[in-house]
Amino acid sequence: MESTNNKIFSSIAGILTAIPIYIVQEPYYALPFLILIFHLFFGNFAPQDRLKIYAFTLLVILVLFSNIVGTLQGYMTISIPSVFYFLTTAFILAFAHNTIDLNQFLRWFLIAAKLIALYVIFLFFGDAALNGSFHNITTSEGRMWAVDRVLGWPNGFAIVTSIAAYLCFVRNEKLWSFFLISAALITFSRMAMVFFVVLFFLQAFAIFRFRILIPLFILFIFYLVPFLYDVYITNEELLYRIFKYSDRLIILNNLLETYSQSPVFGIGNVSYTEISLNDIYDSYHSTFLKVLIRYGPFGIFLFILLLIPNKKSRLFSLRSILLMVLLFLAIPQDYLLLPSIALLYSLVANTDLLLNASLKEIKK
Repeated sequence: MESTNNKIFSSIAGILTAIPIYIVQEPYYALPFLILIFHLFFGNFAPQDRLKIYAFTLLVILVLFSNIVGTLQGYMTISIPSVFYFLTTAFILAFAHNTIDLNQFLRWFLIAAKLIALYVIFLFFGDAALNGSFHNITTSEGRMWAVDRVLGWPNGFAIVTSIAAYLCFVRNEKLWSFFLISAALITFSRMAMVFFVVLFFLQAFAIFRFRILIPLFILFIFYLVPFLYDVYITNEELLYRIFKYSDRLIILNNLLETYSQSPVFGIGNVSYTEISLNDIYDSYHSTFLKVLIRYGPFGIFLFILLLIPNKKSRLFSLRSILLMVLLFLAIPQDYLLLPSIALLYSLVANTDLLLNASLKEIKK
């Protein structure tokens, strides 16, 4: 009976990871409630979770204290749902892997990811057929073309679909991997572009092994750099959209100014719009800076403890590469605090969802 419950739960969790259905309205996603309830009745902790249990307990206390400090400082956007949302996501990051049947989860996650990608591709080309032109996804407004038609945040769709593409690549489903990463790129997400580059080099390595590394480096130095410069001159708007960092500098300066006012315990779960300095953004745009600003250096230290993998990995294994990409992308985006991404990270870091295979085991 317990095994049946676990398989049903894991199947539903896999679907909700790819399709972020929410309760009432965003961001009250169904996934964290499902995981908490199931863990309450059927879950358990592994012996290697002891450090994370201590870290999570201290983090709960610190988060509550930081929000009291923020309230006393006069911040008005602190809310109980926001506190609950962060703590449930932190719980998922640290412990959700204990309740998941990997085979069932992966099966239904990839099925759902493929279906939603097919839906997005259909919408994109369907709109082009009806309007006589494609959406200009190189602009901030144009890349949000599906914001009211795809559940969840468009960048969230891009990162989830990119991870699905990576998993398909590992499972030697190369055509599906290409299709999924193509669907993710329709959002013009720079996170999807990073995954595309990673998958490209993994495929190149699978074909040529180490023989291609030196030629690729020479090609990049003597050909691609001048080529990209010429492309930049003729397509400045497109390249600016890909490589621009001015928005992140604005947010960074804003966050550093806020941090200097409360550097020890943070300001609590304050909305970014309350601390923004006349900029147009409404997000912290960084997982680690968001935790640092809200809960201080002790908070970011405890949060990082929750991210430490239980499973040892080779330095250049398929698991290690995915973990490094996810942690790298968490620097310029706060997507790691999305429940779906938190669950995927927990599974990759702490289970055999990705075998600890070396790059030499990648099939051509």
